[in-house]
Amino acid sequence: MAGTLTDKWVESIGYGGKYFVNESGHVISIKSNHKNILLKPIMRSGYLCYGLYKGKKNLKVNVHRLVATYFIEKIVFFISMKKIYKNK
Repeated sequence: MAGTLTDKWVESIGYGGKYFVNESGHVISIKSNHKNILLKPIMRSGYLCYGLYKGKKNLKVNVHRLVATYFIEKIVFFISMKKIYKNK
């Protein structure tokens, strides 16, 4: 089931405010007052991904990375702690 507009949506950083992500992994593209929920094609590797445009470049972004980046705060803490302990 696609995400609804009442779900929590977070702006995807670095794409000029064109894309919003929810914690279910759905992405909305906002172009000239039109909101479209994007489809998730499956890559050859088996992962779900989106083709997001940054300028004129189409970048393939995995769904699990988008959700982790914007909704899982513990990952950032874990990675930063791992770097601190590794540099000792």
